[in-house]
Amino acid sequence: MLRYLLKKIGRLFVILTHEDARIDSKKIKKALIVNLPSEEHLGKAFTAISKRFEGAEFTAVIPGYKSGIASRIIPPENILLLSHETLRKIKKDNFDAVIVLSLNPCLVWQVFRMFSCPKLLYNYCGEWYLVRRRGLREFLTGEEGVDRTTGRTHGVKISGVFYRPIWNIIKIPFGLLYTMARFLKLIFYLVFGSLYLLIRKLFFV
Repeated sequence: MLRYLLKKIGRLFVILTHEDARIDSKKIKKALIVNLPSEEHLGKAFTAISKRFEGAEFTAVIPGYKSGIASRIIPPENILLLSHETLRKIKKDNFDAVIVLSLNPCLVWQVFRMFSCPKLLYNYCGEWYLVRRRGLREFLTGEEGVDRTTGRTHGVKISGVFYRPIWNIIKIPFGLLYTMARFLKLIFYLVFGSLYLLIRKLFFV
């Protein structure tokens, strides 16, 4: 449930764009790559990343069982094992870019909180995006950024300038309330359903 809430809230503040194309690859001298256990495209990602940022020095934060894949292009001393403490210990100003391999809400939140350099996404479909904070205009108009199914940026209707701000303000609280209501309904069902079955077993069987 926490992950779901983070994802919903994150949509207010984070946006995907094709602005990654504006980044001069030659200026990226040191890049951090973060790969979670659930992401299985690490080998493909390393190939794409090393081609795009040719000559850059890479550091990878990965699960231990994937270190063999990483060692093909990254020196062993630059391969860090994934843990809750690893990212916290990394020097924040050491990198020109951070590359994540999925939009895991907890990971994106931690990366945004820690690093000021550009944050890039390379996903399992082989697509590149810039992951950045949503601007005020984008929030007010409700602009959604890039649609990953078409690769196109959503247009913004003029009417959205008027009704979108109100909708953006109310939709997250109501969405959270709706989610909480469903969660409480589930708890109610489990608790009172179990109690009902226990009473039947004790007194009516």
